[in-house]
Amino acid sequence: MKKLIAIGLTAVILAPAIVVGQQGSGRGFCDGTGRPMGRQMGACLNQNWQPGVQRILALGDQIGLTDAQREQLQSMRTGFQLARIDAEAELKKAHLAMKMSMTDLEASETDVFRAIDEVSRLRAEMQKLQYQHRKQMQSVLTDEQMARLKELRAERQTLRKERMMKHPRMGRGGGRHGR
Repeated sequence: MKKLIAIGLTAVILAPAIVVGQQGSGRGFCDGTGRPMGRQMGACLNQNWQPGVQRILALGDQIGLTDAQREQLQSMRTGFQLARIDAEAELKKAHLAMKMSMTDLEASETDVFRAIDEVSRLRAEMQKLQYQHRKQMQSVLTDEQMARLKELRAERQTLRKERMMKHPRMGRGGGRHGR
């Protein structure tokens, strides 16, 4: 019986750690803002999503980036990545602590609520950080370049919609049961 309890407690303690570890793995998860983090650009389809530094650099020729702008955006990108990595790590630690306190039978309600509040605070900080990064990035671009980015985004959305109409089972949903 003691072995069964020990195994059960171990599972309860390790399960949140595994979930938290998988939540942000692979750089393709959404952080709650609707903005995809990583390569899976279609992972979080949110109308308010703005292109990141990497996307702007990739579209540099189409929007007319100067060499100075490219260098400035590239150095910003490195700073953004470092800040994001630190914020994500802090959030993951807080999330793990919250899960552990929620599963701890002896934890007080105050401690659990404090852990929940900390996770919420860190998520809000990440959103603020992303907003600040986006504004800094946009400050490098001219009004014409921003307008061109919006045009390119609209073109991409139109192409995506046309593809969805042509192949309705591709993209979001669909599948065998999405008739």
